[in-house]
Amino acid sequence: MTSDNLNYHGVLPPQVGVLLCGPHSTGKTMLARAVVSNIDANFLKVASSAIIGKYIGENARLIHEMFGYARDYKFKMIMATNRPDILEPALLRPGQLDRKIEIPCRMSSQEWRF
Repeated sequence: MTSDNLNYHGVLPPQVGVLLCGPHSTGKTMLARAVVSNIDANFLKVASSAIIGKYIGENARLIHEMFGYARDYKFKMIMATNRPDILEPALLRPGQLDRKIEIPCRMSSQEWRF
């Protein structure tokens, strides 16, 4: 799917990044990997512990560097979390992530029956 196809359907591609959030085991990371494989891009999994610093302001600096690198090399970010309530505020600043997409709980097999 190209950006022209998305525009035709009224969906604007994100400028910077997307945050997928929802309960544990809803397939957020799998969805991110599927998107990346369909657009022939690289997937880099960054654990939250990798961007947690010991000192005040260090987290914001690391996040700023991460988004700066993304802008310099013109790539988009897809992030996934099951705890959006404890995210570093620097991630949620304007210009960092364009969209927040909530992934709902999985349906039980009984709910799928017609």
